[in-house]
Amino acid sequence: MAKYVIHKISFFFTDESLIKLPEEEVKGSVVKIFSDLEEAKIEKQEMDLRSMQSLAGNSLSDFLDRDEGNSEILEKLQLFYKSEFNLNIDPNRYFEFPSVITEQQAKQFLDILHITFHNIVEYDDDEDPNDFEKFEDLLEF
Repeated sequence: MAKYVIHKISFFFTDESLIKLPEEEVKGSVVKIFSDLEEAKIEKQEMDLRSMQSLAGNSLSDFLDRDEGNSEILEKLQLFYKSEFNLNIDPNRYFEFPSVITEQQAKQFLDILHITFHNIVEYDDDEDPNDFEKFEDLLEF
C-alpha cells in the first residue's frame, strides 16, 4: 500500500529573493506520513496556512522574483493590501507581510502568490521517506 508523505519545501536565499528548490533534488524534511491521499491533502492545506501565517511581519518582497514578470501578482497584491489593510504599497520597493495574518488572509496570500510550503510525495511500500531527507542549511517555513 502506498504512503503519502508531506515534505516541507526547502528554499534557498539569493541576494534578490528566495528560490524554491526543485523537489527532484531536495524533497525537504518529512512532516507527516499518511496512507490516505485525501487526508494528506487536508493536512497539507492546514500546514500551508500555518506556514503562511508564520511569515507575519517578514519580507513579502523575498517571495517575488522581479525577473519573472510578476506584474499580475503585484497588481493583485496592491488591490489586496488596499482593500484588506487600507495600505498603498509600491510594488517596486521593499514591503512586508502584515504583522498579523488571519487564516482568511493567509488563504488569499497563498492564492495570490501561487505558493505552497509543502509537497505530497507518494512512496511505494519498500521506500523509506526519511532516506530522501538529505539537505543542509536550507530555509523552511
